[in-house]
This record gives sequence, C-alpha cells and structure tokens, in this order.
Amino acid sequence: MNSLPARLDTWAQELFEEYGGFGKGFRPRVVDLGVHRPPDPLFPFNAAGHVGSGNNVAFRRDALLGVGGYDPHLGNGTPTRSAEDWELFVRVLRRGHGIAYRPSALTYHTHRARYDELREQVHDYGVGIAAALTRTIVRDPAALIDIARRVPAGARHLLSAGSSKNRNWSDSYPSDLRRAEVRGLSRGAAAYVRSRRRSAAAR
Repeated sequence: MNSLPARLDTWAQELFEEYGGFGKGFRPRVVDLGVHRPPDPLFPFNAAGHVGSGNNVAFRRDALLGVGGYDPHLGNGTPTRSAEDWELFVRVLRRGHGIAYRPSALTYHTHRARYDELREQVHDYGVGIAAALTRTIVRDPAALIDIARRVPAGARHLLSAGSSKNRNWSDSYPSDLRRAEVRGLSRGAAAYVRSRRRSAAAR
C-alpha cells in the first residue's frame, strides 16, 4: 500500500524521500515468483523496493499464519532494530504467495525531522536488512546460494548513484548517510544472534 510524506519541512525529511521514502508510485501492481516476477536480479530479496514498507499493509489471515507471521527477533525493540516487515515480505514471496501494491490505499508518514535522527534510522535499516538476511539463511540454509548469487548486484544497488534505490539522490545527498547504512549492514548478523540469545534467556 502507498505511504506518502505527511510533511517536508526539513532537510532531513527531504533526504528521506531521496533515500527512497515509503511510497512506490501510483501504478497498481502484483509481484510474485511466477508470472508477475519483476525483471530485477535482487528480487525477491528487495521486495520492499517494489511494494513499500509495513507502515501500511494488510494480509490474508490464513497466508500470514501459514508462513509463521512476523519474527519477534526482528524489528523495533530488538537488537536488530528494524526489517520485520522486509523479512516477512521475502518469506511470503518465497512460500509461493503474491503481494499486491495498491496506491489508492494511502497513508501519510511523518519522517524524522532532524538529521541525526535520520542518520540513526538509515543505520538501523542497514542493521535490520542484514539481520533479516541472516534469519533467512538460519531458517533455510539453501537460501545462502540464492543470496550469494545476488551479492554483486546487491553491492551495485547499495552503492551506485544510478541504481533504482539511489537514483533520486541530489548532488547534496550526504556521503555520511551512505556510510551509516553500510555500518548498519556490517552489524546485522551479530544483532540477529544477540536478539535470539536475549529471547532464549528471557524464557
């Protein structure tokens, strides 16, 4: 579903839109691993780039329960900090379901107003994505091959100014934000391990 910025009053809020924002345009689409598979070498591991985030989402109850629901070791309040929606989208697709993007289902998101808050958010997104990939491999070791094949394309997607992720960068887009995301990615696997250990210790 679509999610647009509630306001763009500060540079940090504008930068978040350059980073990617949450809205994915106004064209309805369906994505899956069959006839609706997009011509994208990273798919389905970048499903959120096609359908947006979990800020505005609905699931069929049977499908959600069938894939196991959200992983409690991911997301806000855990060492992984984010990506519970990112990982669930990947899992839904890899289990044979489709995801429909409906731009008419519209919400408005209030982006972080301060630059330091945005930098932390981008870092945390990096942590979460790497943690989600780690979770995927832990639960399905065969996925390691699929993920490894995509590493070169993933590096280009992350770092190239011309990639679909980064093509909205202005000349003033801070290299500091790029570094923050990479730092987060480097910490994600360890964060997922800590999250699992914390959960086990609490039982």
